[in-house]
Amino acid sequence: MAPLKNTRNLLIFALIVAFPMQVLSMDKIAVMELKAKSGIKQAQMDVLSDMLATQIRNLGGYEVVTRSDIESMLGLEKAKEFIGCDDASCLAEIGGVLGVQYLVTGNVALFGGVYAINLKIIDIKHAKVKNSIFRKVTGGEAALLDAVPLAVSSLMGRKPSLPGQQGNQGRHPQTPMPPPRNRSPRDDTNAMSSAIPASGDLGPRDLEGRYMFLRYNLRFQHGGKASCVNYLTGKMIPAGTRIKILKVTNKEITFMTSEGQKIRLRFVQKWAGKKAAQWIQTVMSQNDPRTEWSDFTSLERQGISQGKAIVGMRKKAVLVALGWPPAHRTKSLDSNRWTYWRTRFGTIVVHFENGRVSSIGGR
Repeated sequence: MAPLKNTRNLLIFALIVAFPMQVLSMDKIAVMELKAKSGIKQAQMDVLSDMLATQIRNLGGYEVVTRSDIESMLGLEKAKEFIGCDDASCLAEIGGVLGVQYLVTGNVALFGGVYAINLKIIDIKHAKVKNSIFRKVTGGEAALLDAVPLAVSSLMGRKPSLPGQQGNQGRHPQTPMPPPRNRSPRDDTNAMSSAIPASGDLGPRDLEGRYMFLRYNLRFQHGGKASCVNYLTGKMIPAGTRIKILKVTNKEITFMTSEGQKIRLRFVQKWAGKKAAQWIQTVMSQNDPRTEWSDFTSLERQGISQGKAIVGMRKKAVLVALGWPPAHRTKSLDSNRWTYWRTRFGTIVVHFENGRVSSIGGR
């Protein structure tokens, strides 16, 4: 046991260096990597762990420390040892060093087509489990992904609005999501050059009333206003969010998110490079795109969860993180220079070499 104890002490010391005590806040919450149990692949857990962190961050009121943050500070191998910590004393000790008030951990298993989700939140100060939940999910991977936001809300004690009721903040009522449908696998390996699903010829009226998933992160400003330019300021709706399309015109697209947020997106064909219905079927999909993220690296997942480009990310990961670059300034994704708008008056430019981000500039 001595070697294990020494290893833990070294990790504790490394974390103290990485998180100076004077800048720590009790508003922080650490999200540990979910553990893969029977019938689950680790690649699936990586996606679910990132979703868990993103959903907690989107609740507001917490500064989330993720496994990507730990990996970037400690290095991959040491982080693996740290993330593997699961006994109560170890978690309490690590949580105390991180300066977090709470720590979230859990696991997912698959039994005969039924997913079992176990999550718990630990009160670090009192070294005890504050809340825990167990959920059974049927309907495949899409249903599992849909279950994460509701599981997080229950775990954190923030229940979502029921259909037909007003939320706690006077927001739009949550739009009920239909049960997932079994669909045939679709070849989407060439997503860089063709991000339009098989139903890409649908018109505006065909799209209204449909449920789809955002392929890429989308930002919106006060009052639920967004733009096809996707200004890189404001609140972020994460890629993979399920939405219902309400209305499509040649100037505006209106939709409702699964969290009940109504979005009115200004559409300009010159900026988008295609008509509204075609643009929708480029940036949205009838299948959850997160099932295709298994080859994303920790760095790329970090960029996606934070909604930013990071040196070393591949083009397809930048697309998810920042969205499709406006067509009137970036004519083709084959270009090694993608221009985005931070605001109406400022841009950022992402430069690529050999298909990866080499530098980021702007004005």
